[in-house]
Amino acid sequence: MTHREAYVFGWVYGIIEEALHRKNHRGIPGNPTPSLRILSSTAIAIQAASREGVLEGLDQKIGTAFEEITWVDEQQPESVQPLEVQGSWQIGYYHARAGKPLAPPADSLDIEGRRRAKKLSQAQLAELVGVTQAQISRWEKGQAQPSAENRKRLMEILTGLDNAPA
Repeated sequence: MTHREAYVFGWVYGIIEEALHRKNHRGIPGNPTPSLRILSSTAIAIQAASREGVLEGLDQKIGTAFEEITWVDEQQPESVQPLEVQGSWQIGYYHARAGKPLAPPADSLDIEGRRRAKKLSQAQLAELVGVTQAQISRWEKGQAQPSAENRKRLMEILTGLDNAPA
């Protein structure tokens, strides 16, 4: 698991716990050390949120966050994560509990800067990518992240690279 993926899982866990706390003043039951086993802890959090009816409104945020996850080893039982990875999880968790949006990846595109350098409006870029202008705005503000497919398309349009990494 990468540090970024651990951060994303921690952020998801944190927004769920914050929503549960706002609803019933309790956190996620039965999970004293969620940063140790990140996948199973996230599953427990999602189950608790579903039981309490707080997933509605969070589902879009969670879905967007999970688009970044590429690591899942279905062949092995989940292992305890190394301390460094647990630290990344905790940073994501505390960012979410503080109400911060999901931070963009470190290798994030400078969508706005590159768009302006190409002298494109948000609407023009949206048309080229095949999304709405509002979606471009959310990406530029860091409120959402493009899917791997949209990220590749953005790289092709904004940098002129045909073989841009997703």
